[in-house]
Amino acid sequence: MNTQTAVLILAICVSLLVGAGSTFVLMHDADTLSLPPGIYGLPLSNLWSIVTDQTGVDNSTAILSQISIITAPDGVIESLIFDFYGDEEGIHQWYHVGVNPKGGAITWRSSKIDGVPPPKGTHPPLSLFTEIERIPYREWFGEKAGLAIDVDSQSGDLSYGASSYSDIFVLDTGELTPPLKRVEFHTDEPFYEITICYRMEYESVMVSGEKTVSVAVPQNDSPCSTVFTIPDLEKAEVVEYR
Repeated sequence: MNTQTAVLILAICVSLLVGAGSTFVLMHDADTLSLPPGIYGLPLSNLWSIVTDQTGVDNSTAILSQISIITAPDGVIESLIFDFYGDEEGIHQWYHVGVNPKGGAITWRSSKIDGVPPPKGTHPPLSLFTEIERIPYREWFGEKAGLAIDVDSQSGDLSYGASSYSDIFVLDTGELTPPLKRVEFHTDEPFYEITICYRMEYESVMVSGEKTVSVAVPQNDSPCSTVFTIPDLEKAEVVEYR
């Protein structure tokens, strides 16, 4: 390849990146977060404070999309990521944030969103992060447990019923109420569904004396719990207590 051809290819690549606009993603390194030995006392509100400081996004205008937290079987944080939307100097952006469980280094990437209406949301993220970090994991799920915690924005016609597989709780300033029987939503106004599940353990089982298969075995008789905050539960049309 001669020099003229190489320069031409480089120019084409640069023009494609500039023209991409809304698809161009920037990766950033932020501060570090001091992580506790387990999920109990996880400083999510402090994490959000660091992220807003680094990105320049104001909490009052930010909209949380989802949070995912996974702990190892011994309770140690294995994965912590979340997505949100916000305005940075008048430009609407999508953000993806991750925390390295080894050392607590925070990284985030952003992407400008053009021609897309902002997603719906009613929670300034700080209030939701504060509620989630105050969940009494130790009392309800044990000091050491492999958990998968997912927080997702929902809307529409959704019904939640208690069963042998799942319980439903109300989260209010760090307290979980006794399980509910049923919750039913019929609303276009977004609410957040917090799901806490024990991670599955896999055991080898002999089938017909010939081969073994891997079977998922939950760590608890009721492996999942669905949790709603008080502001979100107030959007439900049906709330039945046990």
